[in-house]
Amino acid sequence: MAAVFTLQNVVAFVAIKPEDFGQEEAEAIEAAEADLMEGSTKKTASQRQRSVLFLYWKQDNQGFDDFLDFYRHEMERIITHYKNKLT
Repeated sequence: MAAVFTLQNVVAFVAIKPEDFGQEEAEAIEAAEADLMEGSTKKTASQRQRSVLFLYWKQDNQGFDDFLDFYRHEMERIITHYKNKLT
């Protein structure tokens, strides 16, 4: 309890889950940490990409009712594009 009280006036967050965090959840935590870094006012590259994909989905959902489904589909498309460029 004393350790918690030492965090007064300090920006902090807690993530609690009974099972291990998945890859997407771990990335979300890392992105949140990057945002909280002192003096950090810019988004990470992955945050910017996700934001752009969200705005694109809002303009044209391409049949996806859920953004997460659209995001996964687009990320797989992007990953496949670059995997195919590997020799």
